[in-house]
Amino acid sequence: MRGRIFGLSALALVGALHSTSAEAQSTGEYAPTHRSRAALDFGLYHREVSRGLALTILSPDLRVAVDALEVADGVGLVFDGALHTVGYITHAEIFGRAQDNAEYRVANLYLGARASLTPVEHLRVRAGLGLVAPILNAYNDDDAAQPAAALSLLPTGAWDSWLSLRGYLPIVLRADAEYREELFFVGGEIGLGFSPGVLEHVDDTQIGAQFAAFGGVRLIPEFAFGLRLQGVVVDSTGSHGTDPDPIGYVSLVPFARGEFDPLFVEARFFVGLADNDVYRSIGEKSWSLNLQLGADFDVY
Repeated sequence: MRGRIFGLSALALVGALHSTSAEAQSTGEYAPTHRSRAALDFGLYHREVSRGLALTILSPDLRVAVDALEVADGVGLVFDGALHTVGYITHAEIFGRAQDNAEYRVANLYLGARASLTPVEHLRVRAGLGLVAPILNAYNDDDAAQPAAALSLLPTGAWDSWLSLRGYLPIVLRADAEYREELFFVGGEIGLGFSPGVLEHVDDTQIGAQFAAFGGVRLIPEFAFGLRLQGVVVDSTGSHGTDPDPIGYVSLVPFARGEFDPLFVEARFFVGLADNDVYRSIGEKSWSLNLQLGADFDVY
């Protein structure tokens, strides 16, 4: 029954979402000074798939970015980590009887490092490399693990999809830049992921790219709000000539953030703008909510 329920909402999604970047999407939350951050990131997606069938996705992540070393004046080294978890709940009315299914599991672990530069005042640039420990590869129940992993991407518009990838070993290149003044901030980030298959039944390589631009204002020091536009493109290169066409995702993300040093809270509302077969299978123009809670701290 679980397979039938997920077949209605995830068939086109399974196996299609794979690759790219770490820590939560940047929205200008970092000042160009040496600060580290630890956060819990909660994603929520809910949809009435059809009459009598509802799907809820819960995707809590633990993310850490540690600015651990100053190599030279204005040059630092940042270590990144992200642990992704997968949770879903389905509620179905079948022949007048209610049936609920729930699943929760640890997904993948990201570890990476980036060089952090401050070439001019108020501007911070970072670039680096990351690897994924594919914990999901250890699960043997493919039918349950892969739909849950793919669906867990819905709360963040398919961003950082390698955190939900099963059967591959992702390698990620990423960079971001942010310019921050007292009253406003602007920036962007890009990521490129290569994910070769490593399990016996996986013989393709997933290649993904993601990009985003954001901007916002800070009318008072404790409160900021703004808008982020992000896109994700995923492609697959296999050995049997049956590779699917590339799939694109575009999301508009208004956000609001409260900063009460060293604590912070941020809410993001994801609105899916893409119009393709994958989005039609889950409801095009879909939306989700993301909440992040955490603290900033100094290492040196």
